[in-house]
Amino acid sequence: MNNPTDITLAADHLQLSPRTLERLERLQQFARQNQGRFSQLSRREKEILSLICRDFKNEDIARLLFISVHTVRTHRNNIWRTLRISSVVEAMRWAQAFDLV
Repeated sequence: MNNPTDITLAADHLQLSPRTLERLERLQQFARQNQGRFSQLSRREKEILSLICRDFKNEDIARLLFISVHTVRTHRNNIWRTLRISSVVEAMRWAQAFDLV
């Protein structure tokens, strides 16, 4: 979707509620404004961000990806610093905007 009217057209076709449409438009705008920062994350960092937002704990992520808990923490700290976030709630917004969850 290249512009806000794309979402409106999709909403008409899918019969989305006005509230859902507004939420999607906000996420689309957020994604456009923050594409540069998000693109600085590595593939592994995006994978870990997705798992964090799915409520996986550091230990679970480490087991799943066959890496150490320390490595998960390092990636998590890098994600927080790159995206300039300080909570899982903020991380969830990024994950939703960039289709990681």
